[in-house]
Amino acid sequence: MIDAHLHLNRLTPADIAQAREHGVTGFLTAGTSPADWAETLALSAPDVKPFIGTHPWFADRHDQALLERLLIDNPAAGVGEIGLDAKAPPEQDAVFALQFALAAKLSRPAVIHCVKRFDRLKAFFKQTKFFPPAVLLHGFSGTAQDVAFFAKYPCFFSFSGRNPKPAVLNAVPADRLVAETDSPDQRPADDLCLDPAKKTNAPANLALILKKIEAITGVDENQITLNTERFKNAR
Repeated sequence: MIDAHLHLNRLTPADIAQAREHGVTGFLTAGTSPADWAETLALSAPDVKPFIGTHPWFADRHDQALLERLLIDNPAAGVGEIGLDAKAPPEQDAVFALQFALAAKLSRPAVIHCVKRFDRLKAFFKQTKFFPPAVLLHGFSGTAQDVAFFAKYPCFFSFSGRNPKPAVLNAVPADRLVAETDSPDQRPADDLCLDPAKKTNAPANLALILKKIEAITGVDENQITLNTERFKNAR
């Protein structure tokens, strides 16, 4: 099992150890602003792939020159999380476009956060000529119709314990379906928590999330892990 999106820099060693005990073999960890890029890159390991980028909430803190230098210096790193959000500052559109173009230029997979701005993201995709080798729409909250649109592009669709909607999950091609926890954020309902007493999300919950996705779609853990590997290694 590979957790396709989380924030290891904000988790404890005990959280990570518990995840490994429950079968999680890999982590795709994301930075969210220049303030955490260095510590995110420092987590790089055979079972940890770092992604660095500026989350739309922090668009006013973005440093494009630093991002490009760090990505060049760390060829294993991806770009993310980047994106568009209805609650983000106005700089977000330009900052997103810059980072998306950089991911394409350097041929790195990119993780996109999109909340209530799928129409804008669609418009951006329609006018963009150059794409990263793979794009992960993390914590996907779009519709089945949105899936049909984005599936025409090199997109994977990632679901956490917060958003396993059957109609949307079943619209995703089996070879594009991915699972995540977004730990320590996005805590799911108690039935998808290994430790319901814990108030924050944990990567060990991935096992239960995968079982839920398989029950809805019939796509098993091995296929989802393979999909995550394909996204992770895209060049």
